Amino acid sequence: MERWVLKIKLESSLCTATGEDAPGITNIMTATEDGIPYIPAKRIKGCLLESGKEMRDNGLIGADVLEGIFGRKGARTGEGICIGDAHISLIPRYLFDAQEEDSQEDTQKKDSIIENYEHFQSEVHKCPEVEKAYLEEFFTRQRTRTAIDADTGTAEDHSLRTMQVVPKGIEFVSYIEGDLSRKEKEALENCVKGLRHMGMGITRGFGEVRCTLETAKTEKLESRKISGCTKASEEALQSYGEEEEVELSYEIKLDSPIALDGNEDCLPAGPVLGALAGMYIRKFSLGSDAHKDQNFSRIFLHDGVQFGYGFLKRNGQVYWPCPKAIAEEKENRGKWFQIAEGNENRRRREISGQVYWKNHELHTISARRELHFHHARPLDRGIAHALNDRAEDTSVDTGQFFQYTALSKGQVYAGTWMGKAGDLKCLAACLKENDYRMKLGRSKTAEYGRCTFEITGVSPKNNKQESVCRGKKWMLWLLTPMVSRDRETGEYTLAEKAFKEQLEEILGCKVQRLKMAAGGYTTHSGYNSRWRMPLVSCPAIAAGSTFILETDQEVYQHQIESVRWGELTGRGYGQVAVRPFDNKEAGEIVRDSEEENTKKNQGAESHEEECNKAILHDILSNQSKRLKDRKEILDKVDIIGKDELPPSSAISMLSRLLRSYEKDKDFYQKIENEVGNIHDEEKKKRILKMIGHCEKESYDFMKRYLENAKWKARGRDES
Repeated sequence: MERWVLKIKLESSLCTATGEDAPGITNIMTATEDGIPYIPAKRIKGCLLESGKEMRDNGLIGADVLEGIFGRKGARTGEGICIGDAHISLIPRYLFDAQEEDSQEDTQKKDSIIENYEHFQSEVHKCPEVEKAYLEEFFTRQRTRTAIDADTGTAEDHSLRTMQVVPKGIEFVSYIEGDLSRKEKEALENCVKGLRHMGMGITRGFGEVRCTLETAKTEKLESRKISGCTKASEEALQSYGEEEEVELSYEIKLDSPIALDGNEDCLPAGPVLGALAGMYIRKFSLGSDAHKDQNFSRIFLHDGVQFGYGFLKRNGQVYWPCPKAIAEEKENRGKWFQIAEGNENRRRREISGQVYWKNHELHTISARRELHFHHARPLDRGIAHALNDRAEDTSVDTGQFFQYTALSKGQVYAGTWMGKAGDLKCLAACLKENDYRMKLGRSKTAEYGRCTFEITGVSPKNNKQESVCRGKKWMLWLLTPMVSRDRETGEYTLAEKAFKEQLEEILGCKVQRLKMAAGGYTTHSGYNSRWRMPLVSCPAIAAGSTFILETDQEVYQHQIESVRWGELTGRGYGQVAVRPFDNKEAGEIVRDSEEENTKKNQGAESHEEECNKAILHDILSNQSKRLKDRKEILDKVDIIGKDELPPSSAISMLSRLLRSYEKDKDFYQKIENEVGNIHDEEKKKRILKMIGHCEKESYDFMKRYLENAKWKARGRDES
C-alpha cells in the first residue's frame, strides 16, 4: 500500500463550514478541533473528485479511472484511496504579530512548522494556560457580508451574516493511502494539481488553495511507537502452545470519530471481527474464496475466536452496561436500589450509560458523541447545494444533505478475545503487519473509522486462580446481547430454559432458580459486506437484562464471568457479569467526569517537543499581549466621544483597507495616505483623529481597535 502527503496552502481565507453556528455572534462556523482549525477528509475527497470530474469531462482523465481512485457511489465496502483529515503543519509568522521582519524572505524563514500534529495536540492538552477559546481566536478570523437590495442599492434588512474563516498563509497536511495503478496514480496527481478552490464563498474570493502531492517518507508516518505493553504481550503469547486456550486483553483508541449503526455506548465485536477478517484475507491472499480456507472458517465463521465487545475505559477504569434491575429513586435523586424481590413497585427512573461499582457507589458515564453534517452535490454540478426532496424531478440524483452521529475521537475501549493461542498469534501477526491500526464503521475512506489497537495482556483461559468472591445466590446481568437455541427443536428461543441447561452443564451443579428480574429483547442482524448478504436475523435478550441465579452449590465469580453463554459467541454475544445478590443493597450514584486524564506521548522526539513548546510559547505570548491590548483598546475607544466618531460605514471601509495591508510593515502610513485623499475635510479630520491612537501600534491592535470603534459608531447611528 502506497502513502502520499497532500499539502494544502491557503492563498486566501478558507471556511470549511460545519453546519453549526454561534447564535448572535457567528452564522457560519468553520471546522475546528480544540480551537485549532482543520479540513475534514470528506471535504478534501469531494473537492478532489470534483476536480477529477472536470478533467474527465474535458478528456484529460479516462471515464473509468475515477472509480478506481475514489470508489463507486453507494458501494457497501470501502474502495479506492483512504484520505485523512488535513491538520495544520505551518503557521505563518504574521499571526504572532511579528511585524518587525525586514523582508518577506525573512518572514518565511520564521514561519512555525509543526512536524507532527499529534504531538503538538498532546502538548496543547498538557498546557492548561492555552484555552480553546483563545486558540480559536488566534487561528480564525471573522468576515461579514450583506445582501444588497436590487432596487435601492442598499443592504437588505436582517441580511448581515458573519462567517468564521481560517486566514491565508496557513498550510495543512493530509495523508492519503491506497493501492493504485500507474494510470490511477497519474490521474490522482492531476486531480491534486487541478484543485484550486475549496470551502464556502469560492466565487467571493474565499477558499483559494495551492495543493501538492508527495510520496510519504516512512519515518514521518511512523509517528506512533508500539507500546512496551504490546511488545511484552506479544512475547507472552508466543510462549503458549498452539492448542492452548488463552484470553487476550486489548484496548482500542479512537484516532478519529467512528460512525457505527445503532446508539450503543459499547464498541460491538462485529466491526472488529470484520476488520480482522479483511486483514487476514489480504495477508493470505484468499480473495472471494476465503470461506473455503479451513483456518479462516474456524476463526471467523465458526466462533473459533470469541471476539469480545469493547467497553468504555476512562482514567484506568472499565465501565459496563448498567443492569436493568438497578434503578434511581425518583423522589431521591442520586440514590440507587435493586428492583428485584419486594422493590418492584417503588417509583424509579432508569439509569442510562455505563457503570462500575466501587463498594456501594455506582459510578456512571456515557460515551462522547458528536454530530457531523455532510453535503452530497447533485449530479448536475452546476447546482452547488443539495436539493433533497425540493427538486421538481426526483428521478435524477438531486444531491443530499445528511448527518452522522459518531463516537468522538480520543476515547478508549477495552475488552477481551478468547481462543486457541495459535489463532490469536495469527491475528496478532495481522495487526502487526498493519502497524496495529484498523478502520471501523462507516465512511472509513474519509474522515471516520481510524483507530489504534493495543494488546494489554495474555493469560490462560482456564486459569485456576479462584477469586475470593463465591456463593450460591447471584445477580447476573448481560454485558452484551445473548442468543439461545432450544436443544430439542434447534430453534432460537428467549426462554430461560436453554440458558439454565448450559449453566448446569458448565458449572457442574444444579440451578435451583433462574429468573429474569428486569430486561428487554432485541434482534440480532447484520450485513456481510464481503459477500453482500445479510446475516441471519434471530431474537436475542438485550444487554443489561438481569437474572437472579441460585445454585445448590457455591460457585466462584470467575466461573460464570469467564464463559461466553449461548450462541454467536464469536461476535461477542453472551458476555455476563455477576454480583452477590442482596435485594436490600442500595447506595449513591456518582456521575463521573467526561474528561479523561491526558497521558504524555512517550514516542515524541526531543526536537519535536522543543519545536512544539516554542510554538506554544509564542501563542501564549501573543495571548498575553492581546489581553493587555484589549484593555488599552477599550480605554482609547472610550476617550473618543460618540459624536466625534466617523460613520460606521467609513470605519468598515478602513477595516477592509487594513486587511489588504495585512503583511505590510508600513500599513499605518499607507492607510493614512489613503485617508488623505478624502475630499470631505470634516470627515477626514474625524478619521485621522480616530486612527491616531494606532500610529505606533501593531496590525492586530489596529484591527481590533477599528472593530470596537465600528460597534460604538453603529450603536450611535441606530439610536
